[in-house]
Amino acid sequence: MDLEEVFELVYGRKPSRNEIVLLRGLTRDVPKSDQMNIFRAVINGFDHQSLNTPFTVRFSSRDVEYVPVEHFELAIDKQDISVSAPLKQGEYELHLLEFFRERLKPGMTFIDIGANVGLYSMFAARIVGGNGKVFSFEPNSENCRLIMLSKYRNEFENVTVYPMALGNKTGHAFFSTHIGSNGGLIANTQETLWNPSCVVVPVVRLQDIVTERVDAIKMDVEGAEGLVIEGARELIEKYRPIVTSEFSLEMLPRVSKMSGEDYLGYFKVCQYDIYLCDKRTKKLNTISNIDAFIGDYGEITRIEDLVFIPK
Repeated sequence: MDLEEVFELVYGRKPSRNEIVLLRGLTRDVPKSDQMNIFRAVINGFDHQSLNTPFTVRFSSRDVEYVPVEHFELAIDKQDISVSAPLKQGEYELHLLEFFRERLKPGMTFIDIGANVGLYSMFAARIVGGNGKVFSFEPNSENCRLIMLSKYRNEFENVTVYPMALGNKTGHAFFSTHIGSNGGLIANTQETLWNPSCVVVPVVRLQDIVTERVDAIKMDVEGAEGLVIEGARELIEKYRPIVTSEFSLEMLPRVSKMSGEDYLGYFKVCQYDIYLCDKRTKKLNTISNIDAFIGDYGEITRIEDLVFIPK
């Protein structure tokens, strides 16, 4: 089968001109005779929340490689273009890695929420050491496999993996992959169950799983950050950890039913200083006026990383 035939089989229609260009890029290094990896590339390379498909992909040993990051090795799926590809180029979220490099200390407890392939989990595990702990929460089973492969490869016994989503109550949620290893919660409606990309995943509150001291939390859950905070308030208000959070004025109200103002307002009430972590300069820019920050935000699809530090 040629590329266009594979695309049509997977997504139920012929590819557009732009999609044909992307197809060729995705399969550039895949031999035409390797039909299995051609299918994997086509399924991994498109957003399943806009292109539904009943096909899913899993990796075998030939699909995984270990890439050196800092002073550890990270297991990645070679055909993941969303996270693994930039990681291999040393270009993935350097601003947040720099922040945690300066803040994490041996013996700390770190919580990685939306761990993806486990970059921050492994990064933190090396720094906090044997007397520290890392809790990794990730609802995508394939990503959890990669996290655990990295854990064993680096002999990080201080990492505990939870294959579940976090929210504001115990129960379930509907989850779908985006592109490659990325994914997120989708509408919790009966209609969503007919979506062939829908996966039902368990949901718990963070404060029902972790009850000990927490020093740092990293959140990147595609707009579900508000739900996570609602299910972690007791933990946050008791231990006052440093928190980093992806922030989107489009995703936060759509997924968490919470405005950007209310989200930031919670941390302000809890006596946290709020910063934007600049992706280019890697510096923290103070957000002193929430209304002004939201008012000047620009396109609601803009995505930033925020840092909350207790006073």
